[in-house]
Amino acid sequence: MISRKHCVFQQNAEGQWTVKDNKSLNGVWLNKQRLDPSKTYPLAEGDRIQLGVPLENRETAEYEYEVIKEEWEKIRPFLAQRSDLGKARSSRSKRKFTSEESETSGSEGPSNSRSKRDRVSCDGEPLSNLLRKVGETKQLTDKMNVKLPSPGSSEDDGGPVRGSPDCSEKAVALAHEDQKHSVLSQSWTDLEKLRKTLIDIKKLKVKVQEKQTAVLNAKQKRRKAAQKTILAMEKELQELQDKLCTEQVQHQQQVEELERTFSIEKQKLEGVKWQDGEENLKEQLAQVLQEASN
Repeated sequence: MISRKHCVFQQNAEGQWTVKDNKSLNGVWLNKQRLDPSKTYPLAEGDRIQLGVPLENRETAEYEYEVIKEEWEKIRPFLAQRSDLGKARSSRSKRKFTSEESETSGSEGPSNSRSKRDRVSCDGEPLSNLLRKVGETKQLTDKMNVKLPSPGSSEDDGGPVRGSPDCSEKAVALAHEDQKHSVLSQSWTDLEKLRKTLIDIKKLKVKVQEKQTAVLNAKQKRRKAAQKTILAMEKELQELQDKLCTEQVQHQQQVEELERTFSIEKQKLEGVKWQDGEENLKEQLAQVLQEASN
């Protein structure tokens, strides 16, 4: 909180910033030492100004301000123009800040709930302008919000500007190319899954044939001792046949899905030149389908 009820900041003849208690109710404290209202105290970088009496069990009062130095280039955008200083002194009421004086105020007593700090400048520049609200800073930055020309849009640039037909055609071509590569990648992935399923089916067929042969051989021996073994083998054979049937159904579904996807994506890419990758994919699909039918 900043007001002229608590303290006054001024520069002395040597240009050094000073602080004076403006006969406030609870006093102003500099580095935890209360100021005498009849005296002016010099400020140095790192000094801390407290409003309200700091408690013994706390390091800071409710409102605390730290004196710092800042580079001129950083604070210049937030300072008033020198030509306007005279007008500001005469036209503004006492509640307005001037380049010569600003005060800081807080609550009338310390608080256990929070501690605040503020920054002031002691490098010879007007102090009050550094204590302005953040909202004023935002207004300045909003006024300086100027749109810069886009790269390539200058009249001196001989190339086509952004948004020209040439750039649009290139963008569309790149989009089609990316879409085509995406379709090819997904199709190859599906084709590899189809190959794996086909290999699993072939392995299952071999196991079924081997199990059928073993069951027949066991039955031909017709030994009572082998009866339990034959039943167990027949059960295993049935499980293998069921698994083979399931794999074949899944394989058929994958084939149909891949063919459907391949047809749909081919229609989406209509008008785009098909290259060796697409032709190779069709050949691989035909080969897999041929192997599945054997």
